[in-house]
Amino acid sequence: MASVERAPLSPKVRLGQRIHPRVPIITLERIEITPKYLVEGRYTSDGLNGLAREGSSRRRADIARTIESAGGKMEALYFAFGDADFYIIYDAPDNISAAALSVVANQSGFVTSKIIALLTAEEMDQAIKKTTTIEFLPPGH
Repeated sequence: MASVERAPLSPKVRLGQRIHPRVPIITLERIEITPKYLVEGRYTSDGLNGLAREGSSRRRADIARTIESAGGKMEALYFAFGDADFYIIYDAPDNISAAALSVVANQSGFVTSKIIALLTAEEMDQAIKKTTTIEFLPPGH
């Protein structure tokens, strides 16, 4: 049996460490986070009839295409029962694109939905730090 030579495992790279002279240094400043959104939606009776006729797999593909047409990317679609009929998690370039998707969906008459902007832990940390510079006067004070 022939032996197989294995390349040595590459060492762990630390943030800010140069891997090779021609490879740029990796820094946190260069990481851009694409805004992420959660949609909570309900079908109207016409929308539910369309879903039953077309099937949920086709609906998933159509929703993904719609999001992509606004410059976004669908991460997940879940159908549910209870207060909402479906949940969608997706990335979009900005709030304007997310709002446009909401307007298009709600104008259709086949769904009613609301969009929730999602924040990463790092974004929430930045928001908490910013609270020290905001002036707030509670009602009645």
